Amino acid sequence: MEVGKQFSSFDELKNFISTYERDNFVQLHISDSHKLCSAKNASSKIQNAKKELVYFKMQYSCIHGGKKFSSKSTNQRQTRTFRRDCPFKTRLGLTFNGEALRITSFVGEHNHTVSKDVFKCLPRQRVLSEEKQSEIKQFLDMRCNKKLLKEYVSSTLNQTVTLKDLHNIKTKQGTTSSTEELSTTVDYLKTVDSATVEVLVNGNDFEGLYFQTAKMKKVFADYPDIFLLDATYCLNNLSMPFYIIMVVNGNGQVVVACTFLLAHENATNIEKMLSIFKSHNPKFSDVKTVFTDKDFKERAALRMQLPSAKILLCLFHTLRTFKRNITFEKMGLKSNEKNEILKIIQKLTYSKNREEYNEHYQSLLECNFGDKEKLITYYNTNWHSICDEWVVGLMKKNYTMNIVTTNHLESLNQKIKQVVVKNSSLLVFYKDLMEVFSSIHNESKVRATQMVAKQDIKYPKGSLEEKYANHLTPFAASFVLKALEKSKTLDSLEADTNCTSTTCECDSFKNIELPCCHIFFKRNQNNESMFYEVVPKFTKDFHPKHFSIDEDNVDHANSICSQEGQDIIIHQHIEKCKSILSKNEKYRKALEICQDICSNVADYGNNDF
Repeated sequence: MEVGKQFSSFDELKNFISTYERDNFVQLHISDSHKLCSAKNASSKIQNAKKELVYFKMQYSCIHGGKKFSSKSTNQRQTRTFRRDCPFKTRLGLTFNGEALRITSFVGEHNHTVSKDVFKCLPRQRVLSEEKQSEIKQFLDMRCNKKLLKEYVSSTLNQTVTLKDLHNIKTKQGTTSSTEELSTTVDYLKTVDSATVEVLVNGNDFEGLYFQTAKMKKVFADYPDIFLLDATYCLNNLSMPFYIIMVVNGNGQVVVACTFLLAHENATNIEKMLSIFKSHNPKFSDVKTVFTDKDFKERAALRMQLPSAKILLCLFHTLRTFKRNITFEKMGLKSNEKNEILKIIQKLTYSKNREEYNEHYQSLLECNFGDKEKLITYYNTNWHSICDEWVVGLMKKNYTMNIVTTNHLESLNQKIKQVVVKNSSLLVFYKDLMEVFSSIHNESKVRATQMVAKQDIKYPKGSLEEKYANHLTPFAASFVLKALEKSKTLDSLEADTNCTSTTCECDSFKNIELPCCHIFFKRNQNNESMFYEVVPKFTKDFHPKHFSIDEDNVDHANSICSQEGQDIIIHQHIEKCKSILSKNEKYRKALEICQDICSNVADYGNNDF
């Protein structure tokens, strides 16, 4: 760079400056400039100058120089700047004829270290080209470790980047308006497996998103007896709870039957989603048992839509609720007293029958810990009257297939959280969710195929046990074979129940509707065939069908689930109602107010703060 060098256009000057920066490891910026188009009272030279020059006077300075920086702070706040009065300057002006820009003065010294390493780490040098950004986005979409990706970019693309740069690329990629994001998400979901997608709105406010594929509908049509309902949180950037309905198949495994997203977790919205689910699933009225946690909104909505079904409480959530509510703050219990009460509660929970429950209940009434009146009032008000909904022995009098918790659903939630990025955008969330569902479906499909293909060789060939083992799913066969074995040691007194050769009044038969020891004893007494034709859903032939092993099953599922015609987005308008806010709703409202308070307080100076 030398005085007198001329440039016929501003583009030529920019290219020269860029080359100079790379060769000398310095970063320059325009610290002073005067444009041709903004010149007032311009001379004839400026008026006649080439427009390609853009400027008639300008100055380049080192990033550490330029106008002297003077802080107005009182040194009470941490501030940093690149400015350190570096003397490097290059001034340019118009030539006499106005045809070029000419270097009029040049000071080439610096008052700081100039090195290649420092230069590569400066912000402008870390800017990535569109092509490189596109390549990095592909890696970020695949959830590559950012630290490893950073090293890859440095070594392979020869580009210095920081973890913050990678984070900014990811954040920029997912920035869209809420309305546009919802529309894009709905369009995507409509393309997935002949899915039913419905948007729930209240006026102009988004309230929820219903999603159910053809396979999910087929699964519910095959196994409508029991379903589990629960929500998981913090999976999307809108902080909306994500609800999953799962059913139990003939092998005792749970399968997703429906999903929906809610903006407000109230009884009205949940009931509306259940009514949509009901309208698309004719077997909804066949539901016998529902498992959920002790959420009053969910339970109220379920009772409205399923008045004849038995609504039971998850054992895990029940014990957790007791642990949270029986405390020193609420009931004046000391640590050792709390432990004693919880032991009694646990005995109550695992009671095998009503007599055992009453015995432990009496123990609770006789305890003299803390504020006894509060404790007993809390228990009687919230739990005693519904003991048949959470006590294990009493729950098993209903059709539950030995299920007492929603842990199957919790397990699925954990698998979802392993793949879905926390607080991801709506579209990304659903795309990741489909990957999770697809992976689980394929794994289950392989296991189902192997179950059908393999024969059980544990029992003698041609024996009754072998017939059951190869005819029923492992879950059903295990129960039936135990009952068959027990029937051999049963006497007439023990078998004296209200039993026929096909049905029985015992809790075991009510719980799973598979032949119990009493039925086998009765059939043996009557010299009837000991091979009992069980409900088809428990057979090996029936079980693999909902995994679509044959393509015909896929077509069959689509034909069953498309009886109403082509599924479209339907805006369900609901009435506004005053309801008790959920914990999540209260948190969001409080956060909005607190953010405004924090923002206003942060605007004050340090002394006023």
